[in-house]
Amino acid sequence: MIIQELYFMLTNRGNGSVLDSEEGGICTNVRSESNSQHWLFEDTGGGYYRIVQNGSNRVLEGSLKGEVALREWNGSDNQKWSADNVGDGYCCLVHKATGRVLDTCIKGKVYCIYWNGANCQQWKLEEAAIYMETISCEVEYNE
Repeated sequence: MIIQELYFMLTNRGNGSVLDSEEGGICTNVRSESNSQHWLFEDTGGGYYRIVQNGSNRVLEGSLKGEVALREWNGSDNQKWSADNVGDGYCCLVHKATGRVLDTCIKGKVYCIYWNGANCQQWKLEEAAIYMETISCEVEYNE
């Protein structure tokens, strides 16, 4: 279940690493709890989310060629993803523009290809140890 106020770490079932970025490129790495491994799912409607990286505030974007990168939000379908349940606590992240899913290889490269059911296409969303900042305010009531 996606709770929009929480950051998640996305652990790949195939290689056990988490979704991360290095110098703007998307990869999987050993878990380190760094901001680059924390992702926020923000509802864009119709069952799709933009996946925002903590720290950079950029979103996960897929291309028609299957490449994946971090970009500034522009609202295109290239930046929208659904999280479809595949069982055992895992989901596949489906790219709205192409219908392909987020995949990774043993070396950590991340890309989008068509669903084939392999473990490398399955991701577990695990709550990160941080939460979004909330702003509290006092409201005055005039009676």
